[in-house]
Amino acid sequence: MLCELAGVCIASDDIAGARQAYTEALEVALELAPSRKVQVACAGLAEVERLAGNEGAQRHWSERATQEAEEYERMRGHTRRELEVFFAKD
Repeated sequence: MLCELAGVCIASDDIAGARQAYTEALEVALELAPSRKVQVACAGLAEVERLAGNEGAQRHWSERATQEAEEYERMRGHTRRELEVFFAKD
């Protein structure tokens, strides 16, 4: 919901509102990590910073989004392997 709100803010040229919504989305997503929403919020913050003309912050959030996506996939693969081992025991 917060990411959708941020999208509406971006469409309305409300950069501060979008930044706030994505920041809140990231805080919530971090409580549920691993979650793909962490990557989504970081990518959203990168877009906000791009629109704001803040190249350094854009690069930071873009790199963080990439790292979060890689970590999510790593954890997903790990969980899949654990489940395969568990169900192979029967």
